[in-house]
Amino acid sequence: MEVANELMVRGIVVGVFQENCWVIGNRRTGEGICIDPGDQPDEVLALARDMGVTIKYIANSHAHIDHVMGVAGVYAATGSKFLLHEGDR
Repeated sequence: MEVANELMVRGIVVGVFQENCWVIGNRRTGEGICIDPGDQPDEVLALARDMGVTIKYIANSHAHIDHVMGVAGVYAATGSKFLLHEGDR
């Protein structure tokens, strides 16, 4: 099995701070993770739909405002598990 062929990685720039957001998905399972959703959750969700994945996790590299403003919107739409380093909580 070639795992590399199962992964899809797409990035977009969102929000007033021009935050880099990433959606990584698995072609086989249709599951994905959103990293640093910025502040345009509708754009992030549209990207995931375009990729054919359901976001199961939201991960933030850190808790600066430009990285976390979209978390609530993505969470509300998906019920995803939210991941953030304990030091940033």
